[in-house]
Amino acid sequence: MTIRLAVAHTGGLPSARPTQWLRLLVLGVAIVSMAPNLISAQGRGREGNPRDRLNYFYHQRAYPFGKIPPRALQSARARYKARWPGAIPEQSVQGVSSTAGWAPLGPSAISDFYKSAGRVTAIAIDPTNANVIYVGAAQGGVWKTGDGGTSWAPLTDAECSLAIGAVAVDPVTPSVVYAGTGEANGFDSYYGCGVLRSTDGGATWEQLGAAAFDTPTGGAHVSKIVIDRATAGSLTGSTVFAATSVGLYKSTNSGITWTEVLSGLVTDLVADPTNNATLYAGRVTLPGETGVYKSTDGGGSWRSLSAGFPP
Repeated sequence: MTIRLAVAHTGGLPSARPTQWLRLLVLGVAIVSMAPNLISAQGRGREGNPRDRLNYFYHQRAYPFGKIPPRALQSARARYKARWPGAIPEQSVQGVSSTAGWAPLGPSAISDFYKSAGRVTAIAIDPTNANVIYVGAAQGGVWKTGDGGTSWAPLTDAECSLAIGAVAVDPVTPSVVYAGTGEANGFDSYYGCGVLRSTDGGATWEQLGAAAFDTPTGGAHVSKIVIDRATAGSLTGSTVFAATSVGLYKSTNSGITWTEVLSGLVTDLVADPTNNATLYAGRVTLPGETGVYKSTDGGGSWRSLSAGFPP
């Protein structure tokens, strides 16, 4: 920063009194001494501004439309595959991984400016085999290990969304796995295309709940999937809950159709381990209504437990 002090001369002498010039000189010295700190503070503020990061993330992907078009990923994948057939591998079948030709760089962090690694958003373990584990990544799909984490294989590279917010394994029939698409952990995350369900341990998947979660204006973000233990094990009659950015939804036919049972942004959901009908949900909605909610009738009705929370 360069500061210049302009002095008006009259007959070779300044027109102001000596005391005024002394004050101006002191003020100028003070501004010059403060300038580096002011510039440094401004730089730190801009670097750490979450809104700047959000805008940068969003507008790169929205250009030139002003907003990210719904189903943009699916549309881009379809055009890419039509032009270069075989460039995008089909779903892994019979142990053939879609990672052929790639070498893993983890689990150490990616060496970028922020020293960051991808977010793991969900973990689900097969209740009958502790070596079988499923994980969901923020924008990396669902992965599975059969040897307790020594090796991993991607399962959903060819599905309608790679953004995963929740994974749940059926406690009675572990070959049935539900994955909630759309990450719900921050502003710089992608929406999804509904709930994916596999009936063969992740080998193949089907999209469920598109009518509720994959809307023309953009998909929902799923934060949690809970399978009712009393009805688990069925492909047509299990009760499944999905906590999402557009409300808490319930399915009584294993995810085929969904009904909203609690409005607002639902960030978490747990079931009482001793009573299947008792559920607790974290809800973000209008002021005075945000907080923890409880249902004692399997999600039919809810009451707030937030009277003791700070406003």
